[in-house]
Amino acid sequence: MFEIIPLFSLLILLFGFSYMILALYLDTSFCNLKLRMMKGLTFRTWMFLLTGTILMGLSSCSKETVDNIGRDTALNIIRSNKWFDVVKTTTVAGQADVRVTLVGEGENMEFKSNGYAYVYGTEGETSSYSYSMPTSKKMVFDNVEYDIQENIIQTVAKFTLVNTAGNITTKIEFRRR
Repeated sequence: MFEIIPLFSLLILLFGFSYMILALYLDTSFCNLKLRMMKGLTFRTWMFLLTGTILMGLSSCSKETVDNIGRDTALNIIRSNKWFDVVKTTTVAGQADVRVTLVGEGENMEFKSNGYAYVYGTEGETSSYSYSMPTSKKMVFDNVEYDIQENIIQTVAKFTLVNTAGNITTKIEFRRR
């Protein structure tokens, strides 16, 4: 259904413009008769019809299309630079937090378009984590689904992933320098 509405809008738009061109540039009695019949259609009315047609075409975008635009933008921001400080914190109710440094001093992480985030070490060693981003607010990192806390489109210096399963909360903080 969403594909039919823009096509219909385009046909109406083309018909309207071709009729206007025909009526304005051909000086025949038939066109003069049509112009007299269309005397009530002013420039304002044509602009209203044109605006309505454009709005109908733009409003036919599905929510999925809009969400994918946000997801693609967030992925581009994540992939655009290196991440230098990545810390994973696991919190269990009633116990001390466990902090694991995924990217330490002298290392960096790069998210590649092949679905892996590579950690490049100081001596050339490499490790990797799989990732995917089903929506702009969720990321699957190392086969665990996390919620993204920030709006990545607005903040490019850091983002935080949070996963809560029962009384265990896992948080991964990614920071740029």
